[in-house]
Amino acid sequence: MATNVTAIPATIYMDPIMDTAIAAIPLWFWVFILFGVIIVASNFWWLYKRIKMAPVLGYLDALKAGQPQTLYLGKNRAFMIKYLEYIDSVLSYKKIEEVSKWLVQSPKSVGRLGGLSTLIVRDNYDYSVDPISEIAICKLAERWNKKHSEDDPMNCYNDFERLRREGKLEDEYPKGVLIPMYNIYDPSLIQKYLPSGRSAGTFGSHLTQKAREMRQDKTQEKWYEKYIPVGIALSVSLIMLILSFMYASGGF
Repeated sequence: MATNVTAIPATIYMDPIMDTAIAAIPLWFWVFILFGVIIVASNFWWLYKRIKMAPVLGYLDALKAGQPQTLYLGKNRAFMIKYLEYIDSVLSYKKIEEVSKWLVQSPKSVGRLGGLSTLIVRDNYDYSVDPISEIAICKLAERWNKKHSEDDPMNCYNDFERLRREGKLEDEYPKGVLIPMYNIYDPSLIQKYLPSGRSAGTFGSHLTQKAREMRQDKTQEKWYEKYIPVGIALSVSLIMLILSFMYASGGF
């Protein structure tokens, strides 16, 4: 019985290694798939790292701009590093639609972290955080309530302000309140001694109307728009894989 054998044209060069068939598919095709998988996996890996590092990316922005970095504390106990502009003792966002502002009143609220000046702000108060003063107020309330828990307790901001205005705190502690050199700072302890209605958004309330108008005119970025570059890369890779498979299998 005669067997039909298709001869390889003389113009086609067969590499002894890369054209070796593995599962009826040349080795070069498997190498191409391997490189494609590596490229796709590395893109997803860097995307994963970018998402995980998002809370601290403000440090790089502050470093580039020569501005202080800001540690942002939320009432939901979320923590992130943000880049806020510091102008005339006021911290604010560069984008006009972000209306929150914070007043930096005390130089003791400025520290150093990672080689940069660092401030701490919270979303429900329009002053920068002064950890030393907050620890002192909490210690003062704790010691005051040990003596006056029945007759004149200090349980909220109004109690603290009244006792301070009446001079009772100065009379009780004329030399101030001594606190340990090292403390575990809990930003939630001071919450009940902060005045109400003083959120960071209220501080920038005069920009609220303008910001709302800008939000209406500005097209919000959809969630899928962030992944368009990755989608394009995956689509091109898939097309190349299909064309390579068709070429290897004699499809065209």
